[in-house]
Amino acid sequence: MRHKNPSSTLVLLSVGLILALFLVACGGAAPAQPTAAPAAPKAAAPTAAPAAPAAPTAAAAAPVAGQKTWKDLKLQHYDVPSDTAARWNVIARWAKKVEELTNGRVTFKIYPQDELAKVAEMPGAAAKGTIDAYVTNEFYHTNVHPWLGWTFLPGSVDASKWDTDFIKLMNGGIWNIMDREFAKVGLKQALPFNGGPIFAFAMRGDYIKEAATAKGRKIRGAGGGTSELIKLMGGSVVSIAGPEVLPSLSSGVIDGALTSIDLGVYSWKWYEVAPYVSYFPSFPMNSWNVPVVMRKAIWDEFDEPVKKAFQDAAVQMQPVAAELVKKDTQWALDGLKKDNKIATWIGPDEVSQQYDKLARQPLREWWLKQAGDSGKEIITIIDKFYGRN
Repeated sequence: MRHKNPSSTLVLLSVGLILALFLVACGGAAPAQPTAAPAAPKAAAPTAAPAAPAAPTAAAAAPVAGQKTWKDLKLQHYDVPSDTAARWNVIARWAKKVEELTNGRVTFKIYPQDELAKVAEMPGAAAKGTIDAYVTNEFYHTNVHPWLGWTFLPGSVDASKWDTDFIKLMNGGIWNIMDREFAKVGLKQALPFNGGPIFAFAMRGDYIKEAATAKGRKIRGAGGGTSELIKLMGGSVVSIAGPEVLPSLSSGVIDGALTSIDLGVYSWKWYEVAPYVSYFPSFPMNSWNVPVVMRKAIWDEFDEPVKKAFQDAAVQMQPVAAELVKKDTQWALDGLKKDNKIATWIGPDEVSQQYDKLARQPLREWWLKQAGDSGKEIITIIDKFYGRN
């Protein structure tokens, strides 16, 4: 057994006494519990997370521990990926914005048309849970949710102010009405944006100018209000899926198509067999809602900060969507000027006004038969907004 050296012990006691006297002289006091050192920063309570920055960055994307997250929600589009298609790129940017504003708590995985469910079946697939959300336009599902179809009605959105009036009308009460109707079928509109003035006629033989120039011609419509318009013009409506349009134009099964100038006319090269392209910048029915619709059960799970992030993302995407639509339209017009041997006919305002007079009341009546009381409420908001009451 090893014994302690008494002299060493005495030395240590002396040193301790001197140190204590020194601290008292300096105004300090020795801690009552010398071993209870001040907590290191790493020992701070884990729930005391720093406030999220006003503009979250990628580095701040991780959610706070314990918060619920919704990762890779399955979002199916009616379109396909393209660098020049605003409908795809707006949704991609919106999904990133939602991820950013929720600090990574909500993320989407976007699927192209028909990958998880047929486009025509997307509303039912979302309600049942096969997919979590989908992107549509008002033409594709008119028979399922007709309340979407108000934007294509003549006079519903001022053609010269489509990029600003649409969201004002939505936030003026129309979004609330649509949410009420969507809830009845287990859905929720998470984002609306305006597809803008992109529709054009691509025809064989000759242009579509005034409405009478469609008389007797077989024209493929996009469905919904577009088909009703062709009927009012005296044309014969033909329902053909997008991939079948080009061979149908080539063989003469149809004489032309009403479609988007950037995608159908130019990207898909329908102009090669239907070179008589007519584009109306102020066409009175050239405003259309392209919404993201999701299963309401998921929306109901979101807490208020997440719902607020979705609302903020929708507002922030409106000017982005408008600029992308304008850019795509100009890209298509420039491309047609360069590649098409026949010049695109640009419809003047006077001709667009002729279409307005032709179609406004009949299309309203057609739509109201489908949309019922909710449609009447929406029409009332539109007319009040434009001072028609």
